[in-house]
Amino acid sequence: MFLTLIVISINAHPVKIGYIDVEKVVNSLSQYQKDNETLSQQFEPKKQELLDLFKHIELLNKNLNNVDKLTNNDAYQKEFDKIQELEIIFQTETELWQHQLNQKKLE
Repeated sequence: MFLTLIVISINAHPVKIGYIDVEKVVNSLSQYQKDNETLSQQFEPKKQELLDLFKHIELLNKNLNNVDKLTNNDAYQKEFDKIQELEIIFQTETELWQHQLNQKKLE
């Protein structure tokens, strides 16, 4: 029995494990690249619109810091509410945009 184990281990070949870089393979496929480019062009206008909205929200937040909370509380609250509403719209639209992009990638 001991001799059998020695013979088996001598005749055993090392196990070779291969690695495939799937991401590299997928990215190198020309059809994938073309489809990806088409998707980017299709979704770029909405992406730019969302980025512009984000910059607008940032500007409003910056300007809100210049409003005196004590002497002009109503104006401050209106601006604050407006910013809150825009942030919700931004988040909702961004999630929808990302979902639609992901769905198109799966097709």
